[in-house]
Amino acid sequence: MGGGSTDIGDALYLGAYLALPCLGIFSFKGLGGIVLGVGIVGAVSQDSPHILSIPILRAEKIMTNALPSSAATRAVIERHWKLANERNWQEFALLLATDLQYHTPMTRERIHSGAGYLDLFVTWPGNWRAEIEELICEEGKAACRITFLSDGESMAGISFFTLSAQGQITSVTEFWPEPYEPPARMSMHMLRY
Repeated sequence: MGGGSTDIGDALYLGAYLALPCLGIFSFKGLGGIVLGVGIVGAVSQDSPHILSIPILRAEKIMTNALPSSAATRAVIERHWKLANERNWQEFALLLATDLQYHTPMTRERIHSGAGYLDLFVTWPGNWRAEIEELICEEGKAACRITFLSDGESMAGISFFTLSAQGQITSVTEFWPEPYEPPARMSMHMLRY
């Protein structure tokens, strides 16, 4: 087994050599994953990667449906806002699934396509910029809090993103909370700032 990321053949090599059920951790098309397999049907080595076994076929199926890692998800969302701020619409469009679903419950609006989501940004009026304040990611999902600056005005936005196994954005749900005066509080622990 070589250094760096391990491929499927390497992951199964140790299991085949020891005649044990195979457990391998590897990188496949930039996504991390775990292969579980039992019963090697052929010898697999670095010298003969063309010999397939049941675990290899099963591993390929598992990894086809694997979601992007937390780090990969973070990179996509950071790129989303960077490209939007740069108005680089050609590259921005590549981040979007064709069947992307956009939903903003506070205004009861929806978009049912990546092209429509792109158009929302392209046609947004005024001189605007989004700054990421907080970004929390897990495999294929992210919650992002931004400050949206537009013509001297500032708004807080909260977006929830979902990504496909291919790393494209498939859904966005956004909330744009407006500040308001709270009702009178009875608790002495509630402080205003």
